[in-house]
Amino acid sequence: MTGQLAQKVGGVRICEKYSCGVIQLASVTGCVWWEVTANVVGQVSATDKTKKTFGTIRTTLNQTKAKTILTALLISEEILNSKNVISNIAASCHQEATTEKIPSNTYQPATS
Repeated sequence: MTGQLAQKVGGVRICEKYSCGVIQLASVTGCVWWEVTANVVGQVSATDKTKKTFGTIRTTLNQTKAKTILTALLISEEILNSKNVISNIAASCHQEATTEKIPSNTYQPATS
């Protein structure tokens, strides 16, 4: 995770430019791989305080052993706004192998 935090976009650290979140994961039995999803939510504008979902983050992480704590950084591509929050976080501990590239982080902007 330290490497991700040090990553720069346009000369600025990634989570100083984009809205990010973090979660700690652990399981009793261990996981072949992890999948974490979350939403980026914030107000429409400085004058319109209506809540809006800007997009969805999906992060995959490597295998962990039983009772091992793993910290996951959830990175969006939404410009950092102090009113944005990373919400509706869900984590899945997978026991089966996958052909996906792991670790990965993808951000899908909302369509509306």
